Amino acid sequence: MFLVEIVNEGDPWSPTQTESPTEIIGVDVGFDQSDRSAWLIESSDKAVLIDAQHAPRIGMRLRDEGTDYSIINLRRVQPGETEMIYKLQVRV
Repeated sequence: MFLVEIVNEGDPWSPTQTESPTEIIGVDVGFDQSDRSAWLIESSDKAVLIDAQHAPRIGMRLRDEGTDYSIINLRRVQPGETEMIYKLQVRV
């Protein structure tokens, strides 16, 4: 699995876009009831847990087995100040 950031370089009116992929550890999990009440979930959406070593942001992409997913929503899971994992809502 890869966390992919699109980097714009060059002139603002004609940027060159390059990908900056970072390999991550992640697992596809289902949505629970608290997700369903907090997030607008479409039938093709996936919930993915990733390690907190690399912080995802809305607008980044998650690449899994050759398919790119947009990060629609995320939730940090942390006891106190220690970030452990992120739960992502991703969409094709």
